[in-house]
Amino acid sequence: MEELIKCTKCLELKPKMDFTRRLNRKSGHRSSCRVCSNIVSNNYKKSKEGLIRRILIQQIRSSKQRAHNPPNYSLDEFRDWFYSQDNFEKLYLDWVASEYNKNLVPSVDRIDDLKPYSFENIRLITWAENVKKSHLDKVNGVTGRDMKTVYQYDKDLIFITSYHSTSYAAKQIGVSQTNISKRCLKYPKMSCGFYWTYNRLH
Repeated sequence: MEELIKCTKCLELKPKMDFTRRLNRKSGHRSSCRVCSNIVSNNYKKSKEGLIRRILIQQIRSSKQRAHNPPNYSLDEFRDWFYSQDNFEKLYLDWVASEYNKNLVPSVDRIDDLKPYSFENIRLITWAENVKKSHLDKVNGVTGRDMKTVYQYDKDLIFITSYHSTSYAAKQIGVSQTNISKRCLKYPKMSCGFYWTYNRLH
């Protein structure tokens, strides 16, 4: 006969398979069943503390993917920042009232997407607003996974400026991105009256 374990949350006797294994426990399993553990976990994620912790973890992960420095604040400092924002309480209550609609979840946006997370470069908005801004930034060439710095030179190969992507350079000059990207090789090529390259010459 299969051994039963009593869940400390719902107080029901359930088979071992309904409990997550925990080798550091005498029983070898968690004291609460999977169903109760999931309820506790989901409730924590929807709490203010859980939301703040989850956002910071996402920021650390995103910074690593973008090769940025990690956020320059601790969890305690980040929590203090959250509670100091005038719109946090309203955003949170609106999210709860919507029955946790993803579009209304409080979200932290980097004001300048090219810079890492810092208190000077973040603001609190909804997830939907953040997604909309991110989409506009990609359309305008302000951000994107395929970004690569491009350097612009005049006809005498005198450096003019640099852009963080060919799409952003194209928008600033007022030409097609293809006109620039096809000429950004190891050695500079001319397009639209300028020389372009991915490697700075001097």
